[in-house]
Amino acid sequence: MRAAIFQLRLPRNPLLRLLIAVAGIALLSMFALVGVGLAVAALALFGARALWWKLRGRPQTSAPAWSRRTDVIEGDYTVIEKSAEPLPPRNTV
Repeated sequence: MRAAIFQLRLPRNPLLRLLIAVAGIALLSMFALVGVGLAVAALALFGARALWWKLRGRPQTSAPAWSRRTDVIEGDYTVIEKSAEPLPPRNTV
């Protein structure tokens, strides 16, 4: 019985149905326009930032020059000596 309270049903009047459909389309259109507006604003801000960096130069970083190299891999490692005796045969079942 409680589930019947939450069921949404369209009204029987065709004009009221049309009004609800038009209101839904208008709401979806508004959401789409807001999304497009936000996307345009974000692209404009990123473009302005890129132009600013191009004209004024990138901000100075505190990292040394060698850390910006992409061909260097830094890390700790341990050298493991090769054992004299071979590995035991592998059991495949």
